[in-house]
Amino acid sequence: SWSQLSQIVDNLYNDDVTDFPNNPLFSIDGDLTYSATATVKSTGIPAAYTTELATSGAAATGYVLPSTFTLTLPGDFTLNDSLVGRELTVAQEAAPVAADAIGTFSLVSPASKAFGLSATDTITGSIYVVDVPKDTDPSIELYLGNGVFMLGTFPTSLAFPLTLTFDGVDAAALGLSATEALPFQSVSLNFPAASSPVEPTSCSNLGAVTGTATDEVAALAASLSADTTDGYAATGNTAVAITGTNTVVTDQCAAVGSKGTLAVAKLSKKNKKATPKGTLSLKIAGNGGTEFTSATIKLPSGVTYKGKKSATVKFGATATKTIKLTGLKLTKKEAKAKSFKVSFTVVYSENGKTAVSTAATAKLKK
Repeated sequence: SWSQLSQIVDNLYNDDVTDFPNNPLFSIDGDLTYSATATVKSTGIPAAYTTELATSGAAATGYVLPSTFTLTLPGDFTLNDSLVGRELTVAQEAAPVAADAIGTFSLVSPASKAFGLSATDTITGSIYVVDVPKDTDPSIELYLGNGVFMLGTFPTSLAFPLTLTFDGVDAAALGLSATEALPFQSVSLNFPAASSPVEPTSCSNLGAVTGTATDEVAALAASLSADTTDGYAATGNTAVAITGTNTVVTDQCAAVGSKGTLAVAKLSKKNKKATPKGTLSLKIAGNGGTEFTSATIKLPSGVTYKGKKSATVKFGATATKTIKLTGLKLTKKEAKAKSFKVSFTVVYSENGKTAVSTAATAKLKK
C-alpha cells in the first residue's frame, strides 16, 4: 500500500516519525507551490530576493521526494553579472569559505538527522556561486554541511525567464552515491541586495516563480493502490509542473523628502524691482534606509538656480542628506506664494552599480 511505501521512506530518513505524522510521504502531483518576495530599490541594480518551494494543499504537513526539480525565474529580471567575480573553484565547493556566500537557505527535511546535517528537521546554510569546468556558466551551490551540497545548474543561455535545475544532493562525503534524492517539505533561498543574483526590470510587478519536479517514487506510487493518500501520481519520470503565486514586491524605488523649506529674502523699499532670491532646504532619505550618492531637484515654474530649472548635488554615500540651494531666483508670483512643490530623484548605489530612483515630490513651506 501507499502507507507502507511511506513508512519505508520514513524509516530510511527519519528517526522520529512524530515529526511528519499521518503518512508523511506524498507524490508530486500539484502539491508543491513556489512563492517569492522582493524589495526593489531601483531597476537595474540587485534586489533583495527570497523564493520558497514548499508542499501545499493535502501535502502541506508532509514531504515529497523529487529526483530533480527546477526553479524558473520570470522574465522580469536580468542577471547580476558581478557575481562572476565571487565564483568558487570546484576544489572549494566541499568546504566553502563563509565570506564568499551570496545568500542563505533553509531546508526542512526528514533526512537532516540521518545525514548528520542538523539536530532538527531544519537545515540552514549558505549559498555560493561555483565555477564548474564542464559547464559554460557557473552553478549555484546550497552547502548543507559535512561536505554535502546541492547544485543548481544554469542553462546555456542566461536570458530570462531563467531556469535552474537541481538534481538532488551530492552526498559522496557521507559514503553515499554521488547524487542522492533528498526528501523535503520546503526549501527557501534568501539573497540580500548586496549579493543578489537578480536585478529587477520593474519596481512593482515581478511575475511568479514556476518550475517542474520529477518524483523519485512516482512509478511505485502509481502501482500501489493508485496513490490513494494523495489522489494521483504521475507515472514514470514525467516532470510535474509547479505553479507559483505572484511575487510580493516592496517598492522602495522613490526616495522620501521631508522638512522642506524655502526662505525668500525680503526686498528693501528702495529695491522693490529687483529679482527675489531665496534659499531652498530639503531633507531627503533613501527609501528603506538605502544609501544614495547624489540628488537632483527639479524646480517649479518661476524658479531657477544658476539659470537652470534643476540642480544636482553630489556627495558621499549616505541614507539621509539635507540639500541646500542658495541664490535661487524667483518670479514675483512665486516669491509671494505660501508654498510650492519640487520633484526630486536620487542615485542609488548597490554592489558597485548605480541607478536613478523614481521621481518623488515634496512640498516646501516658507
